[in-house]
Amino acid sequence: MERDWEIKKLKRELTSEQKRNKQLQTQAHNLTRNASLLLKHEKFRSKLMGIFSRRQIDLIGGKKRVKWEVEDIAQALAMKSISPKAYQTLRLVWKLPLPCVRTLVNWAQRFKCRSGILSDVLQVLKAEGHNLDSFSKQCVLCFDEMSVSSEIVWDKSMDEIVGPHSHAQVVLVIGLFSKWKQPIFYDFDTPIDKKLLNQLIFDTECLGFPVMATVSDQGGSNQGLGTELGISIKHTSLENPYESNRRIWMFYDAHHIIKLLKSHLIDHGLVLSNSTLINKSTILNLICNNGTEFCYSSGMTLEILELAGAERMKVGPVLKFFSLKTAALAELTYPQQPEIGKFFRTVYEYIQVFSSRIPFDREQSIQSGFGNALSEQNGVLDRMTILMESMRVRFFKKDKVTGIRHLVQRKSILPFQRGALLSMSSLKGLLNDANLLGAKFILTSRLLQDPIESLFSVIRSFGRTHDHPNPSQFKYRLRLILLGSKVRPPTASNVQFDTCSISYVSSKLLEGVKNEASIEGRANSTKMANFYKKKESRETKRLNNKSFPIPLTKAAELTRLPDRAIGFLAGYIAYAVKKRTKKVYGEITRKTPLSEMPGDSSNSREDFAWIYALSRGGLLKPNDLMLESVRRCEEIFSLLIPTLESVRNVTGISRKVFDGIISVYPDIDPDIINPFIRTRLSMRVRFWNKERTNSKHTKLKSKLFCSSASSKPVHKSRNAKKVQHFIKSSK
Repeated sequence: MERDWEIKKLKRELTSEQKRNKQLQTQAHNLTRNASLLLKHEKFRSKLMGIFSRRQIDLIGGKKRVKWEVEDIAQALAMKSISPKAYQTLRLVWKLPLPCVRTLVNWAQRFKCRSGILSDVLQVLKAEGHNLDSFSKQCVLCFDEMSVSSEIVWDKSMDEIVGPHSHAQVVLVIGLFSKWKQPIFYDFDTPIDKKLLNQLIFDTECLGFPVMATVSDQGGSNQGLGTELGISIKHTSLENPYESNRRIWMFYDAHHIIKLLKSHLIDHGLVLSNSTLINKSTILNLICNNGTEFCYSSGMTLEILELAGAERMKVGPVLKFFSLKTAALAELTYPQQPEIGKFFRTVYEYIQVFSSRIPFDREQSIQSGFGNALSEQNGVLDRMTILMESMRVRFFKKDKVTGIRHLVQRKSILPFQRGALLSMSSLKGLLNDANLLGAKFILTSRLLQDPIESLFSVIRSFGRTHDHPNPSQFKYRLRLILLGSKVRPPTASNVQFDTCSISYVSSKLLEGVKNEASIEGRANSTKMANFYKKKESRETKRLNNKSFPIPLTKAAELTRLPDRAIGFLAGYIAYAVKKRTKKVYGEITRKTPLSEMPGDSSNSREDFAWIYALSRGGLLKPNDLMLESVRRCEEIFSLLIPTLESVRNVTGISRKVFDGIISVYPDIDPDIINPFIRTRLSMRVRFWNKERTNSKHTKLKSKLFCSSASSKPVHKSRNAKKVQHFIKSSK
């Protein structure tokens, strides 16, 4: 019996071992098979990497949800901009892994436009580059400054204090051989230096867009940039930081040079090589001979001599001033001095060479693309070179003995003359590089600042009569342009406006998926409301029932509101809370004399005195709970935001103030804190702007007083006249 039992036991063990052996063989076979499949999958994945992105391959491999990257979104936008119907067909019918339209819309709504290099825009530009050949990708970097209002602004969307700033620097990438353009950088009060320029060139080159030239005006910072780069008349190119064997040619805006030439001619006068003088008297003689009802040249009028400020820097009047008709009129008026007519004709031809917009011009060959009439165009540049080298500008020099100022001739050329010589030399070098790429000509209008000036005109036109935006408005107006907002051409522009220049690469790609609503100056109220309804954070709970860890400073004491103002502010907030949440924190006032105002104490009457003084019946008198809540909020607010320096370059100001109030006074209703923060921040920003204005006026008054007290004769400048006008108006 025992032997039979042992035999059965051994048989059972043998059977189990055989089953286990079979399972192990099956697992080994499966592992070998999976290894071969995995190897094939990796090979297949590596082949797909050249066609699809990582997220698209994950979807092909069976993954249900992915988080799309910026490159995927940009490529999808490029495909959708070509044909929305084809995009939907590829996605829904052919089942290609592409983002849905709702994803594209959400990305456009969250599109960031913070100052600095626009990284999202660069990705969009990179996606559009797949539709361009290498020849069409050759580009020019154009940069210029736009004046903005120097007021301090609370940006509600980003919840930060912006300003004060005086200028916005913008960099635009323009196609040299094809018609496209795109802003890639903006910042406030940031001049372009060597480091920043090299960074912008490097980033643009990394996207596959070779930079061949840079264009700017001759402002002080741009002249300093040229000196830093070692640019001179004999050396007009800089080394490419991305590829050292290629050169980047530097240009100064030809229109800006001509505007400076006209200003010097009218203000001081020009002396030609044969000592011929061209000044304001010369222009007056031309105006007298121009006629009244029938005039030879529309640019020769008395108004041209009276232009000042921004009107003087417009391109239109300058082009009329140096027109072909003006040159013919000068030849007729001064037959004994042919150099005057030759001067106007040379400048006119120089403008035509640097503003070609079509490849061939049958009427004027010099206005064709530079290279299609090379002999005539080089002749114009040679004559302009001789003129700029030999011409001298006069200036006022004060006599040391008599103190009288006289106009004398300069011994050297001015920066605008050097800029003209530099640009003409760079144009010849750029044509040689273009010939190596297979281009036979260059449209020189791509080497002007007209595109960026047109961009500035569109930004100003958003505000209609308010054409001097503050930094926050500038940012959101630029964002709308980048998103493809449909804007009308401005009625008044500083340059010749091209209607097709409004569209940019990003606007073409984002058309149809952008948020149609204007977001300028608006906060995302839903997001803020959800934030204020959140539970207290761990930090808030830790600080509950404890004093706020910021000492009471002298600045906080000075900026705290008086009791009468707090009472009026509490009434306003009570009205806002009632309108928004239907919660009642007060009672409606009636028209009551101040002496008969209700209240048990003089203190309460003082709190509500301003409310009853303004009330015609209908204002809201806050109750004790609202009044005490606003007083506590004001206490913390004055601690956290005493001065402008305390919140400069700080984001999330409202959130920090909210956390500070809740940490000290957790029993205050959040629906009261929210409108309090918005109202007090607006009041504090308005107060800072008023302080800055008063300090400017005080400095101007003291400067005028010191100059009037001195015994020396003082030349009345424009600033002095402005100060005198201000003093009279203030009286």
